[in-house]
Amino acid sequence: MTPATAREAAFCMLQHVFRDENFLSDVFSGESARLDVRDRAFSWKIASGVLEKKPALDAVISACSSSPLRKLKSKVLLILEIGAYELLFLDTASYASVNEAVSLTKKAGFSGLSGFVNAVLRRIAKDGAEMLQNLDPWTKAGITETLRKLYSGWYGEKRGLLIAQIMSESERRTVIRRCRSFCSEQEFLEALDKSRVECEKTGLTADTYYVAGEFSEIFPAGFLKGFFYVQDLSSCMAAEAVRDLEPKKVLDVSSAPGGKLLQVLDTHPGYEEAVACDISEKRTDLIRENLRRMPYPNVSVREADASVYFPEYEKRFDLVIADLPCSGLGTLAKNPELRYRTTPESLAEIADLQKKILENVRRYVSPGGTLLYSTCTVNPEENGIQVSGFINKHPEFRLQAFTENLPDSLRSMEAGSGELQILPDVFPGSGFYIARIERTV
Repeated sequence: MTPATAREAAFCMLQHVFRDENFLSDVFSGESARLDVRDRAFSWKIASGVLEKKPALDAVISACSSSPLRKLKSKVLLILEIGAYELLFLDTASYASVNEAVSLTKKAGFSGLSGFVNAVLRRIAKDGAEMLQNLDPWTKAGITETLRKLYSGWYGEKRGLLIAQIMSESERRTVIRRCRSFCSEQEFLEALDKSRVECEKTGLTADTYYVAGEFSEIFPAGFLKGFFYVQDLSSCMAAEAVRDLEPKKVLDVSSAPGGKLLQVLDTHPGYEEAVACDISEKRTDLIRENLRRMPYPNVSVREADASVYFPEYEKRFDLVIADLPCSGLGTLAKNPELRYRTTPESLAEIADLQKKILENVRRYVSPGGTLLYSTCTVNPEENGIQVSGFINKHPEFRLQAFTENLPDSLRSMEAGSGELQILPDVFPGSGFYIARIERTV
């Protein structure tokens, strides 16, 4: 099917996500290419909304369907989920949502089931809102049973639910970080004003601002000149953790798209050399793209597997940034697909990979240097437990406090420990973990 409407585009995108395990952001441009700007936005809203609310949608559909969900064709279930999302979460007229779903059912080759789709969605239009309100809070928030067990196990039922609810919200304020190397604050503000973009300081770091609208709406003036970088607030705290250092040689072992390294370079203009590595050409191209906008000097980009040893890097760098592959369970709002791909087995595999990478990259840290470890997850096995095991095995490394580098709201959470688990119920960013680890000898 070549999508000609927003709903058709959403339908095709969701097939890629569930059938092919793609990310929505990776298939959006291709599937929405024939749509105008307004329909492109609507197709994204529908597809991302279905991903965020699928457990709730399926619960309501199941209550309104004469057939168990497991017996439905996967494409028919997708059409029902799209229709149910519109009926329950958008202000689209119910007749339009139902009619469009029936039309999509026929176009997808299931004309014989169009009456079934019509009946289920009409029932949802009539009774679905009440059914939604009566769901248990985890399902209503769009949290799978697997994630419910994980979050409640890590943080308790009450706080785990609150964390999951906040992280599942897609309506988050866009944050941009001013790149002081390429503009003054006045130039930055004038560029945003020229593009009619409203902004306000976050008050959490000197260079971060909330802006109105999505990134696509703030692309204009200043962006190509490297005036700013779109970055999650919690992610910004990684570079803040080492703001007081004076690194000369910096290595980022898993850099793409490069935000943390670029922030470190921006706040440490006295560096002499920086190397940005990542595992594939596709990922290193993302780093190069950002370096074209922000041409920091003496930066090289290398396609490299962080778990593979490079003898020329032995004890060479006084700052090694290890923002390692992780489960991403602090970023459900940005990556709603993760809630359907996370299993205890996948978490164990990721933790093993992190351990392997740490065992390798520790050798690149010079005596007296710093290993900055970070992840965008809230899973203790990938965070504090991982770091604790690493330090116990390698006593030449120790945690180093960075309390004074943090905003007041985070200082009590780090409290001189040298590590920080950021949770979204206490800080307006994604779930994130940071450990600052010093090599003593």
